[in-house]
Amino acid sequence: MFSHDRIWAAIDALAARNNLSASGLARRAGLDPTTFNRSKRSAGDGRPRWPSTESIAKVIEATGSTIEEFTTLMAGKGAVDAGVQARRAAVTVPLLGFAQAGGGGFFDDAGYPVGQGWDEIRLPARSDEATYALEVAGNSMLPLYRDGDVIIVAPGASVRRGDRVVVRTRDGEVMAKILQRQTARTIEPRLGEPGISRPAFPPRRDRLDGPHPLGEPVRLRLQVEDIRRVIVVAVGLVLVTLLLLWLAPEKDGSRTIFEAVRSSRLAQSEARERTAERSAAEEPQAGVAGASAGAEDDAGAISPLPGTSPEAGDEQDDAPLERLPPRPPLSDETLQADTPRPQLLPRPVALDGARIAYRQGVIVLPGVEALPLAERCGTGADAFPCGVMARTELRRFLRGRSIECDVPGDFGIRRGEANSACTVAGEDIGRWVIENGWGKATAGGPYVEAQAAAKKARRGVWQYDATPTQ
Repeated sequence: MFSHDRIWAAIDALAARNNLSASGLARRAGLDPTTFNRSKRSAGDGRPRWPSTESIAKVIEATGSTIEEFTTLMAGKGAVDAGVQARRAAVTVPLLGFAQAGGGGFFDDAGYPVGQGWDEIRLPARSDEATYALEVAGNSMLPLYRDGDVIIVAPGASVRRGDRVVVRTRDGEVMAKILQRQTARTIEPRLGEPGISRPAFPPRRDRLDGPHPLGEPVRLRLQVEDIRRVIVVAVGLVLVTLLLLWLAPEKDGSRTIFEAVRSSRLAQSEARERTAERSAAEEPQAGVAGASAGAEDDAGAISPLPGTSPEAGDEQDDAPLERLPPRPPLSDETLQADTPRPQLLPRPVALDGARIAYRQGVIVLPGVEALPLAERCGTGADAFPCGVMARTELRRFLRGRSIECDVPGDFGIRRGEANSACTVAGEDIGRWVIENGWGKATAGGPYVEAQAAAKKARRGVWQYDATPTQ
């Protein structure tokens, strides 16, 4: 019969058998370390607390025990020792070298271990009768398995895709792979994983220059086909070089050979034409000579154009040069670096109700008179620091948003001030300060009417009858 004391005694005995405390046993089972403390075995009013079935199941799984052993522990010490001996006798499994597993006589047709020559190894947990172990020899399975590692194989276990399995081919080769696909007739392992057998090349007596990327060793001994291939490549390179030299330009004229041949042919034809003209011109023709002389006399007197005189051209050449005015600029805008133009200034910071800092520059809002930071408004108990509040309200209004002001393009790089009306999200900042009563409008400025409306609505510093005082 199960009792409260016997169940807790079995848990303590199970922890002692594994050289653990009650807290250590709970921690190994993935529970809270205080689950099995003696203070939690009874409630505050004295009622006994029972461990849950989930906690007992986790403890049995964490220690590699069974429910039979746990019930034996509840029966008493003598029965516990018998259960321990029975458990220790059941964890011995046969062991065989991985290289020897490919030989015959160690497995039956179903893949279960049979025959003689098996060694034995003890496991920390109980297994079925068909479980056996394979010992890895060598480094052919790195980095998944190292030399001396022991692989526990359970032939009766169900496998799924992605599990590490030990397979034996029809040729008797045994290898460890990762299951890619399994059907009723075939098993497809995943390629490229450690443990796949590699082809062993027989040793060669000739000199090796190193491994080929595909695994075949490279030989230094040249074959007849290699020599022919080298000769063909060398002849091709020579022919290409001769062709490039033939097409190269000449050193003196920077012309190609085709252009040089074409120009030489043209020069020969021009020389023949000049020789023919010279021979025809040397024949005596008196009539032609007289006519030429008369033509030369007539050509000596050249009449000027109508309405012009021979001296007019000379007078124009001697006239002084006149400088024309420069052309107008392409645009009316003055291209100067310091010309104010609309600029978008990110992350501004309000210094007071009328000044905004951007980098190293300060923008002064025109038409706004800022309240000093030390100024207090109101009298008596109603007095408050209106100067500091004006700065705070303006900072809350800006919220780090970018402002648009008419400032030079290099504004903020150097220290300096600029007077400019600024907007944020299309709203005039100066008008917002005056309309909300956090500043004073200058006399004759654009915000006089906005200040009158703020006074009438009693906003900001105008919320009290008393005027701002120091």
